[in-house]
Formats: sequence, C-alpha cells, structure tokens
Amino acid sequence: MDCHIAVCDDEEHSRKSIQKDLEKAAKRCRERITMRFFESGRVYLDYASEGWENILILDIDMPDMNGLEVAREVRKKRKDIILIFLSSHPEYVFQSFEVQPFRFIRKDTKDIELFLALRAAFSVIRSKQKKYIRIAGEDGEEMIEISDLIYAELWKRKLHFHLADGRTIAMKMTIKELGSRLEGESFVLLHSGLMVNTAYVKSHTRLDVTLKNGDKLPIARTRAEEVKKAVYEYWSKL
Repeated sequence: MDCHIAVCDDEEHSRKSIQKDLEKAAKRCRERITMRFFESGRVYLDYASEGWENILILDIDMPDMNGLEVAREVRKKRKDIILIFLSSHPEYVFQSFEVQPFRFIRKDTKDIELFLALRAAFSVIRSKQKKYIRIAGEDGEEMIEISDLIYAELWKRKLHFHLADGRTIAMKMTIKELGSRLEGESFVLLHSGLMVNTAYVKSHTRLDVTLKNGDKLPIARTRAEEVKKAVYEYWSKL
C-alpha cells in the first residue's frame, strides 16, 4: 500500500523531526509512504485542491493561519481525509473536536504516539481501498476483490480459489504467478501449493492454521516461522 502524507508545521526543525518519526513508523509498519511538507497553512491550502494526500498532519499553533482554521477549510471539501493534530498545547484538544480529528498528539511524546496513530491510520486506509484480481474460470472471467479471497490451493494442475461467498473457482495459474499478483497484500504461503489470506486466520500452530470459517489448512515444516511472522504482522495492524 502506498500512503501519501502532508505535514504542515511552521518550524523547520519540527518538520525534520516529524519526517524522521514518520520514516521510522512506516518502516515498523512495513508500509510505503510519500511525504510533502508545508511551512504554513495558506501554502498547504493552495496545494490541497489536488487531493493527493490520505493523511494530513497539522501543527495547531502557527502564525497567520492556525491549524484549526486550516482544518475547517480542509473539511469543507475532504470529509474522508485522516486528520492528525500535532501540538505542544493540549488545551486545544477540545476545540479540535469540531473538525473530527483522527488523533491529537502531543509534540513531547510524538515519537511514540505518532507511530500508534499511523498504524491505526494505515489500517483504516487499507480497509477503504478495494483491489481486484482477475480470475478466469470455466464460466468466464471475473474480477474478484482481493479481500474476498480466503485461500488458494493447487489441485490437479489448477489453482482453486476459495472465496468469502462460499464459491470455489478453478483456473490454470501457478502459485508463483499468484504470489506475484498479490505482492504487498496480506497473503502467506503455507506450502508449495497453498496460499492463505491472513485476514481470515483465527489461530495457528506450527502444523496448521485454523480459519474463521472453521477450515484447517496444513503448514509445511519449513514455512512455520514465516507463517507465524505473517500472521502476527497482520494482527499487529488491527
């Protein structure tokens, strides 16, 4: 997932510090981010009409136009943007409620709080993004939402896609090709012919995973640690 973050803060040293914290947070969350920085609210608003950013991080105490005023203007056009206030003045927290911020972070604890906020924000953004995979079955081709794919297994030289609606669609495709198409998504290889969506994993052992629908899928001995890592990584983002 690619996430675009705009940061508006009038102090250069603060912008540099925020940049470092964002880079660290993105690395911990294993997400790709692109950042743009603005030294004033008016400069940001001149740019904001592009609608490029998913997340806006705003300092409140800025000259000329404070962060609350900027947020009010942003909310007129961008109801969906994730708004995070960053301030040394916690007394503004109640005033900020009118623009529905995602988080209000204190600058003196931002190294911790910014990571927690971003992790939660990434989860929200990911849930809103619909991605599809094209599956060509016997009855024709179909675009399937990746989030609806529970697992895929190789059987009789075909991949069988098990979907959330209860259907199974078979087509000729290799596990390697499927892995390439699903790169960056929450899937993990259980063994050479079986791949599962970690979003549907309820529990796991070194021998198998149990899905939320009750199905159990075997794990190859050589894949146990990688599966454990992938499942915990997904759970950590919830």
